[in-house]
Amino acid sequence: MLLLEEGRTAADNWQRLAAEGLANPLPAGNWLIPRQDWEAAGRPRPAKGARLALELEGDDDPEGLADLLPQLPLVAVRFPVATDGRGFSLLPWLRQLGYVGPVRATGDLRVDQLSALRRAGFASIELSDDVDLETAQRCLQRFGQLGTTPVRRAER
Repeated sequence: MLLLEEGRTAADNWQRLAAEGLANPLPAGNWLIPRQDWEAAGRPRPAKGARLALELEGDDDPEGLADLLPQLPLVAVRFPVATDGRGFSLLPWLRQLGYVGPVRATGDLRVDQLSALRRAGFASIELSDDVDLETAQRCLQRFGQLGTTPVRRAER
């Protein structure tokens, strides 16, 4: 797994925790847990020294998390396949609910999606190991800022 933040590689300080490993309260550490697993385990809360981050699917409804969102230091949005763009809609929905923290894109992501993910507001992007780092960074440098300013039409 390769994590990009601001177009540069970054250390991932979050550990994934499988459903069978969930305890209530969550033990010390930084835990990134799929929402379905977290809910199936009874919504365990973090113990002292633990931090909880949730991974949402693109078709998740975050309304039920509105009370928890301000406490989350990270939300990840998983794209199950490269052609499923529902995660792009989830990020502004989280913002409308008041979440101001970083949002990470995960899942089946392709290099040609990186600039769109960055422009959409994803703070970090988790890529699979088969993605070439140099190609990804070149893509972000070349196209990462396009579309951030309005296009002006020529006057007639």
